[in-house]
Amino acid sequence: MTGPAAPSVRTAQGLVVGRGLETGAEFRGIPYALPPRGQLRFAPPRRHGSWSDGAPVPGLYLGDTALQLDPVPPFGPLVATRRSSEDCLSLNVWTPDPDPSARLPVMVWLHGGGYTGGSGSDQPYDGRAFARDGVVLVTINFRLGVLGYLEVADAFGLSDGSGNFGALDQICALEWVQENIERFGGDPSNVTLFGESAGAWAAATLLASKRASGLFRRVICQSGGGEHVLMRHEASLITRRYLELLGIKAGDVDGLRSVDANRILAAQGSLLHDLADLDHATDVLGERVGLLHALLPVANGEVVTDLPVNLIQQGVGTEITLIAGSNSEENGLHRLWPGGILGAEYMRSLSHILLRQNGADAEAVEARYRARCNDSLSTAQAMEGDRMFVLPTLDLARAHATAGGTTYLYELAYSPTPFGACHVSDVPLVFENLGTPMARTLSGGARARKVARLVHTAWIDFARTGNPDPELTLGWPRYEPGHPASFVIDEDCRVDTDKEASLRALWAWE
Repeated sequence: MTGPAAPSVRTAQGLVVGRGLETGAEFRGIPYALPPRGQLRFAPPRRHGSWSDGAPVPGLYLGDTALQLDPVPPFGPLVATRRSSEDCLSLNVWTPDPDPSARLPVMVWLHGGGYTGGSGSDQPYDGRAFARDGVVLVTINFRLGVLGYLEVADAFGLSDGSGNFGALDQICALEWVQENIERFGGDPSNVTLFGESAGAWAAATLLASKRASGLFRRVICQSGGGEHVLMRHEASLITRRYLELLGIKAGDVDGLRSVDANRILAAQGSLLHDLADLDHATDVLGERVGLLHALLPVANGEVVTDLPVNLIQQGVGTEITLIAGSNSEENGLHRLWPGGILGAEYMRSLSHILLRQNGADAEAVEARYRARCNDSLSTAQAMEGDRMFVLPTLDLARAHATAGGTTYLYELAYSPTPFGACHVSDVPLVFENLGTPMARTLSGGARARKVARLVHTAWIDFARTGNPDPELTLGWPRYEPGHPASFVIDEDCRVDTDKEASLRALWAWE
C-alpha cells in the first residue's frame, strides 16, 4: 500500500516536486537563477531557462543561505541559520492549493539581517500558517554582504548591476513569481512584498524602484524606512577600503572573481570591524554615519537614483498600498548582550550627532529619555531605537501618504518579555509561528497567541484587500499627513494621534 502522491508543479523551468502538509503543500529550495559563481560573481542574476538535465527538482530541502559570517550569539540559536554558500539563489513556496484556478493572494518575504546575514529559509519564516489561511507565501534567498552590494563599477569597470546584485536578485525572484506563481495557486496580479529590518529597507527600495514596477501591488515595511542606500561616492570609499583588506588590486577582475570565498568573508569581517569604530565610520560615511551599515544598495541608477524616501516623496510608488510600522522598544533587543550590542557610549554618540545636525539640544533630549529610563544603557537604547527605526519609518509613511499613496501606520507595543516590544519580536506574530526559540525568547511564545492572531490576520487581510482592517473591527485608520494616526498593537489596541508630532518636535526632525 502506498501513500498519496507527492504534490508537483510544472514551472516554466521544469517540474518541482514538493511535500504535502495538513495546510496544503510546500516546495523548498527552488532555484530561481543560476548560481552566481565564477563569471557570474559580481554580475546580475541570470535566470534559468530550464533545469539543465530535465530532471524534476526535489523541492524537499531548504537551499543554502547566502554566503555570510557565522551569526553573533545569540542570533544563531534564535534563527537556526543553515549552511551558507555562493549557490544561494533559491526560494521556498507554501501554498494551500497548487491549482492554477485558485488565484489566491501571494505574499513574498524579504528577510532581515543588516544585508549581511539571515536567510529566507530560517526557521521563524516557516509559511504553514499563511497556507492554512489561504495565502501563497514565498520566501527568498539573495546575495548578501560584499557579494550582494559591493560597488565594483569604479574600481573594476563592472557597471552592470554594480552595488545592487542583492537587490537585482530580489527583482529576479519577483519576476520568477510573476512567471510561475499561478501554477502554485497564486494570483500574480495580487502580490504583497513584505520584510523586516533590512528586509523592510529592501522592500522600501523596491517600492521606489521603477525597475521593480509591476512586480507587486502592496508593501509592508516592518521596522525599516527608506534611507538605507549609499550614494556612489560613499560606496566607492567602502570598496577602496575593502580591496585593501582583501589584497586585490583595482582592475583585477579575474582575481576578484576567482578569490576564495573564505577570503572574501574574512575581509568583509575586517571591514565591518573597522567601521564599528565611530571615527573610521565617520571618515567614510560622514554625516550619514548613523546608517550603521556599510554594505547597502547603491543609488547609481541600477535600482534607484536617490534615497528611496526621497523618490517616494516625489511620487514614485504611490500606486502601491503601504503598511509601515515599528516597535516601541526596538533596541531592547540589545539586552540580550551584557552592555548592549554597540555599547551605551557608541549609541549615545550616534544620537547626539544627529541631534546636533538637526539643531536640537542633544543634552536636553537625552535628559528627557533619561527621566523615563533606568540607566545610561537603557537611555541610549531608547534614543537609538527611535533614531534608527521609528523616525525613518514615520518619514516613509509620511512621504508615501503626502505623495498620494494609500498608507497605514502601526506601532507594536506588545511586550511580554524583559526585552520589551523589541526589534524582531514582531516576526513570530506575523508568521503566527510561536514555537521557535525566537518566539519564546522575544515574543513570549504561546502567551502571544491572541496578539499573533490579530497581527497575522491583519497582514493577510491587507494582502487580500489592501486594507488591514477591511471589516472595521480593529479601528485601524488610514494614515493622513494632516491627521497622522498610528494603530498601536497590544493586547488592547488603540489609536495614537500624538506620538509622531511630539517625537518629531523632540528630535527637531522635519
